[in-house]
Amino acid sequence: MLPDFAGMAGIRLPKAVASGALADGIAFHHESDRVFHRLRRFREQESWTLAHMLERGLRRGPARGIAHVGVELSIDGALVTSNDSHALYLGAVNAARTLDLPWESAESEVRFRKLASRLFEFGIPKGYADPQVVADRLVRIMQPRPLLRLTEDEAPILHDAMPSVHLRVGEETAAIMMDMRAQLPLG
Repeated sequence: MLPDFAGMAGIRLPKAVASGALADGIAFHHESDRVFHRLRRFREQESWTLAHMLERGLRRGPARGIAHVGVELSIDGALVTSNDSHALYLGAVNAARTLDLPWESAESEVRFRKLASRLFEFGIPKGYADPQVVADRLVRIMQPRPLLRLTEDEAPILHDAMPSVHLRVGEETAAIMMDMRAQLPLG
């Protein structure tokens, strides 16, 4: 999860992480992302969500962003209801808190450590199981991006449309995860 954590902190991973177990983990993360985004079931959910958001009245830019990120967060929402994922997530967050990396700047290290501590203190993001929490999060994620930013009129549309997406994606999450496991090199 290290690449995601760095992205959430708004920093880059140090270039010095080029070999060893940590580099292998980062490579596995990137391969997992590549496989995940190419999964037929993920793409079907993304396509359905895009059409659903456009039919409800969102502009194409925000609808596309929501179709992608909203499906991902809805999968997270299904996963947070599974105790199996709790220990894995908390273990990753805890490891991030104590990770000693050659950061490119003191500011990067501070930002990363603050994020890791905040995520650890927060614990399991159980709010993602609620489609309204996911909709609120999507509004915040899209806000700094001019082409994806929702207008005042579009935010209520998203909140009204998100429960259908959340339910549909939640019902497919186990199959999506099974497809992931089948396509990843876990040897």
